[in-house]
Formats: sequence, C-alpha cells, structure tokens
Amino acid sequence: MQLSAGAAGIAGNASGGAASGATSSGSAAGNSTAGFDPCGAAPCCGPSRGDCNQLNDDGCETSLTTDGNCGACGVACTNEHGTNVCVPDAFALSAHCEPSCAAGFRDCDARASNGCETDLNGDALNCGACGHACPANGGKPVCVAGACGVSSCNFGFGDCSNQGTCNYDLATDPLNCGQCGYVCSSAHGKARCNAGTCVTDCEAGYGDCNADGANDGCETRLNQPDSGGSVPNCGACGAVCQRRAFTSIDLQQCAQGVCERDCIDGAHDCGNNRNDPGCSGSTCGCEFDPCQ
Repeated sequence: MQLSAGAAGIAGNASGGAASGATSSGSAAGNSTAGFDPCGAAPCCGPSRGDCNQLNDDGCETSLTTDGNCGACGVACTNEHGTNVCVPDAFALSAHCEPSCAAGFRDCDARASNGCETDLNGDALNCGACGHACPANGGKPVCVAGACGVSSCNFGFGDCSNQGTCNYDLATDPLNCGQCGYVCSSAHGKARCNAGTCVTDCEAGYGDCNADGANDGCETRLNQPDSGGSVPNCGACGAVCQRRAFTSIDLQQCAQGVCERDCIDGAHDCGNNRNDPGCSGSTCGCEFDPCQ
C-alpha cells in the first residue's frame, strides 16, 4: 500500500504543477492589458464633441455642431455673400456647413465652409455660372454683369464691332486700318492696309501724288499737260516732262513712263536736241528756220 501513497504523492505533485502553471498563465494575461488606453493622454470624445482647447482637464468642452466649430474644431461656417449655418448630420454623429447664396453669387470651389465666395457677375473664370471661363478672343477677358467680354485688346487687334471680341486685325483691315473705324480711301484704285497704314494700288492713269491715299486715294490723273503744255506727272507722280521750243509732249509715251517731245507742225529739230536730257536753255527743241 506504500506504492499507492507514492503514486498519490506523484499525482499530487503533478496537480500542483498544473495549478502553478495556470496561475502563471493568468498573471501573464493580466500583464498584457494593464494600462491600455485607446485615447492615449487625450480625452475620448463622443459624437459631435471635441477637445478644441486641447486642455485635458475640461475634456470635450466644445460642441462640433456650432457655426464656429462645425464637424471639426476650427471649421467655421462663413459667408460674405449670404448665410451659412451648421447642420447636424443624421443621428447627430457629425455636422456640416450649409450655405445659402445671395443673388449673383455661388459656391464654386465646393467648400461649404467659406460660403458663396464667387461673384458670377464679375469673375472671368466663372462668368454667369460656375466653371464658365471667358475666352480671351484676342484680348484680356472680363466678365461684366454675367456676360463675357474683353477689357483690352492685344496689340494690333480691336473690338471694332463692340461685341466683346478683338477679332479685327488693325494691321491689315482697310476698313479699320491702324484703329477702329479708320477707312482707307479707294478712289481710283484698290485700298489695302499694310502694317496699320493705308496704301492704295492706283488704277492705270492715276497716282497718289499728295501721299494722302488714306483720305483721297489716287487723286491725281497722270499724263495731263498743264497750261504751258508741260506734263508735271509723266507716267508717275513728280516725273516732269518739260515742253521745249515749238514742241508738244507725246502723252502716249508718257503713259509708258517716257518723256517724248514732237515738233509741232512746220517745225524742225535741226540740232536733234528736243529730247536730249542734257540740253538746257532756249536753244533746245525745234525751230522753223531751215536746217543748215
């Protein structure tokens, strides 16, 4: 029976060892959760509350459903062009700003907290509606009363129709040459605008001899003799063909740009100098005396 007692002792030791192991395991489990705080040093706030002053002593002192702290600390519902109120979400778990816009203003940046920040009547990037940007159209875009236009045109262009578009090329438009409304004259020719200056391509037999083609076009008829029989504009403006003694000017030759003199009936060019450009004086021309 001594053997039974020993067995019992062995069994007892085993039981005691198991109990000891259980106690050790329990102690380890307790040590793993000791001091755990999901909020850390900050207070744990419930829905729609916040520690906005960051003072642990007074906990979650701020309601997050006010216009000054809407949904989060420091999120203020502002609106210079209308109203803006903080509205709690479903079950009051959070809140959001809800702006109401005055006429002509919209919340184009999709930030409810700053309200209706955009002036649809004056914002060239949001003219008349959010996202409607005014095109440049050759100038600086501008929005006036909700309609697009241009405040100034790029150099060389003009808004000559007052339609808010700089689509007139002042460098080439003969009806708006150099500036809106300046019309190049086309009298006796074809008007064009070259680099903002009027130029008239004259028809045959006419010239812009006063250099004022912008106003009177090609005002001078060429190849016309004056009262003394000379031609002051022989083939071109200022090309003088001077009549000489007992001669007349060949106007058909002038039209070709040639100063040609013919002896009048009965006269002779004995010195052959009526057309000599180097001849000057009264001896130049023709004479009635018989040639020697």
